[in-house]
Amino acid sequence: MTTSTAEEFLSTIGIDVAKVDANEDRQVRRGRTDKRVCICGHGVSRHTVLAQGVLCEPTKTPCRCHEIDPVIEVSDIRYFLRKTSGPSELHALIRGIRAMIESEEKTGIKATVNKLRAWACIFCDSEEGTNPYPLTKEGRRNFEGTSEGYDKFVCAACREKLK
Repeated sequence: MTTSTAEEFLSTIGIDVAKVDANEDRQVRRGRTDKRVCICGHGVSRHTVLAQGVLCEPTKTPCRCHEIDPVIEVSDIRYFLRKTSGPSELHALIRGIRAMIESEEKTGIKATVNKLRAWACIFCDSEEGTNPYPLTKEGRRNFEGTSEGYDKFVCAACREKLK
């Protein structure tokens, strides 16, 4: 095996660095990657609007999200591929933010999160202690913990009432 520079390697496989640079410039001119995250905990770009509703496919396993509801914008969207397995700390949105923190601790690269709207409780409109919560279509607690695609923000007081 021989060692070569990265540029030499590309040349040996028939790739022109100038063409790669031109493509990168085109990508930058087209606009940035959509870094908004839906309340389901997955990137908005993973959602497709169909005649029969919304399809959210963050990975090979689809999410049951029923509407696109962007709630945050992040510096790095890659961490929002997790599955919801319950409310609050178990929710894909919170788990994605936590993964960003872990990455920041390891790499030193600053992770940022910006709210795109108020995180108001769906029941009482309070913003105090609101977290994403998987609900049923009727707005009740989902006892299996998994998301049925009707995730909403619920405050601590209303979460107690749902138990």
